[in-house]
Amino acid sequence: MQKAFVYAWLAVAAFPAASLAADYDIYLLAGQSNMAGRGDMSEAPAISTDHVLKFDTNDTWTAATEPVHWDGGRGGFGPGLAFGRAMADASPGRTIALVPCAVGGSALAQWMPGKVHYTNTVARMRKAMRDGTLKGIIWHQGEADSWRTTSSESYGGRLATMVRTLRQDLGAPDVPFVAGEVSQIYAKSILYRGGTSFVDTVNAQMRTAVSWLPHAGYVTVEGLTRGPRDMVHFDPPSAAELGRRYAAEMLRVQRGENRSEVSFPAKDMRAYDVVVCGGGPAGCAAAIAAKRSGLNVLLVEAQSRLGGTATSGGVAHWLGGRNDKGEWVVGGIFRELSSRAEKECAAVLPKMPEGKTYQPYAWLPWFVHGVVLDPDRIALMLDGVMEDTGVDVLFETYAAGVVKRCDRITHVVIRSKDGFRRVPAKVVIDATGDADVASFAECPVLVGREGDHLTAPASLTFHLSHVDGETLWREIERTREPKFRPLIAELKRKGEWPFPYDIFISVKGLAEDEVMINTMRLTEIDGTSAESRTKGYMRGRREAYMLLDVFRKHFPGFKNAQMKSIAPMLGVRESRRIDGVFKLTVEDLRKGTEFPDTIGFSMYGWDLPDPKKPSVQPMVDETGGGFVNKAKKQLVTPIPFRVMVPRECSNLLCPGRAISVERDVLGPLRVMAPCMAMGEACGVAALQIARGAANDRIDVPTLLAALRERGCIVDKAALPVVRPRIDPAPPNR
Repeated sequence: MQKAFVYAWLAVAAFPAASLAADYDIYLLAGQSNMAGRGDMSEAPAISTDHVLKFDTNDTWTAATEPVHWDGGRGGFGPGLAFGRAMADASPGRTIALVPCAVGGSALAQWMPGKVHYTNTVARMRKAMRDGTLKGIIWHQGEADSWRTTSSESYGGRLATMVRTLRQDLGAPDVPFVAGEVSQIYAKSILYRGGTSFVDTVNAQMRTAVSWLPHAGYVTVEGLTRGPRDMVHFDPPSAAELGRRYAAEMLRVQRGENRSEVSFPAKDMRAYDVVVCGGGPAGCAAAIAAKRSGLNVLLVEAQSRLGGTATSGGVAHWLGGRNDKGEWVVGGIFRELSSRAEKECAAVLPKMPEGKTYQPYAWLPWFVHGVVLDPDRIALMLDGVMEDTGVDVLFETYAAGVVKRCDRITHVVIRSKDGFRRVPAKVVIDATGDADVASFAECPVLVGREGDHLTAPASLTFHLSHVDGETLWREIERTREPKFRPLIAELKRKGEWPFPYDIFISVKGLAEDEVMINTMRLTEIDGTSAESRTKGYMRGRREAYMLLDVFRKHFPGFKNAQMKSIAPMLGVRESRRIDGVFKLTVEDLRKGTEFPDTIGFSMYGWDLPDPKKPSVQPMVDETGGGFVNKAKKQLVTPIPFRVMVPRECSNLLCPGRAISVERDVLGPLRVMAPCMAMGEACGVAALQIARGAANDRIDVPTLLAALRERGCIVDKAALPVVRPRIDPAPPNR
């Protein structure tokens, strides 16, 4: 230690408090406590401060003795001096000037433009840069974002946004930036404290951000060890090694050897007025409506075809848009596409057969309102609609992040076989169903129910052929049990029904012998997690064939049934939803509240299965064989435009099942017809936003007038009569 103090004294003697003609190579040190340093100073290795300065708390240049960071008096030995020493050794004759700005415990949200640490850092850097030129930024942060799925999954887009803006605000658009990964030591600390670690997610997002940014690099912490006092911070030898790694990577980037740019190019595409992310019912309607408003539109879809859950998800049933007499509750694009699909033999608009208690399109009379689809023909039809309308479409393309400046998204980052690309956009419509873009943009989001954040079960829908529909129909008319509850209970008693759900759900397809099976309920599936979704696919495919075997043996009409298809996309009922500028509540539905910005309606009922009891509807009593609402609601549910408006991003709209509602309100609104109504409203509103309006400052009368002109139903007085759902009760109940 005596040697270290000698070096420090020599450095103070060599460098005055301020330089009259300084020309320093300045480096910004930012992040949280592992950048600030928490190493025990009694174990600090001796490192010379010759030609290495720091900008102290008095905004004065002094010798860069450790602790380089003050950090409210908490600073210990960190990577700063070792980094400066290595940079000075590689730059003979130059003085390396470190500006320590890291703050222990800080989350990335606090470093975003306009936030406290960002603002303080920019002010401090502008003072420091009077004495030299900014040569690089090193960043070590992420621990505080490794506790939550929302902050971890949006980390890359937010970090890239912060770095781009910081470079601009410092007048150094090409200054090298090097980020350091979060240690697995911290992951163990999270688990030890009973949390869930998202360290791997943060690190993957950080690498992605580096791949997007020009002149950027990345260092690992492999092999580094923690101090004896906690499970978070590096010991002094490891902190010094981390500093040297930062220097090596910084020198590599300064030489132009940016491996990330070669491996992961993020090219700029042409600019669009509107980028719609997600080609399901909401996204398709949004893209069509925006294009018809005179805007140029890009629609990106992760699957290989449009239609979302109705096509790739196999749930070939547009619900919520007609009454039991076939009259339209949702107009506009939904009515247009439904009518076109019927003419092109891609859909059936069912009617209740005379003399029958049940009908084969989901059996219960109330479901006769649905539009039954051929998934392949619908996908083909939607291709034609987009070509005719002039919407640009990219299949197998994901939204992977955003570039956000202040409260507006300037670019959507997409990923496909072409790699990463940035798409400039005036308006962004997040129709992913999972609020992916909203999450990337750091808009507040919610997941699942309060407390455990569990979500409704998912499904992997499958279609069967060679089903004897007449035999099945006769048995349902005879027993008045379309969900086969007694049969399933008996099979459970015998050990022949190994599934956690206890109802049968089928919908006749367009072919006479085809049936869609929506019986499966996959619990504990997180729709925002690739790992969890993968488990859902594997379990779902296995259960599909298990169910087929049971149907063949025990269910009337299924003796010769064959598997026609298993959906290539998991059917997710619930994941993220935005916590937007307004929240529609159960109480609103109970009271029948009317809203001045209603852009459409749904006639669908409560339908959000319990996350742990997949055949139970918490808002409905079905124990008597009927359908009795536990929570009374009006027969139609209005959709205020505001439920699609996220907070903290003024040019983003979120139609579909990720809207801002109290959780149980998703039931009536998450089905496909009302999703189309939402998407169409967003596409029409996009014109105002593209002209400069904020999403929460839309001129509502102008929006509603435009929707009426397009045949949308936005006025309660224009609705047909909607009758309550009354399911036929079995005779023995």
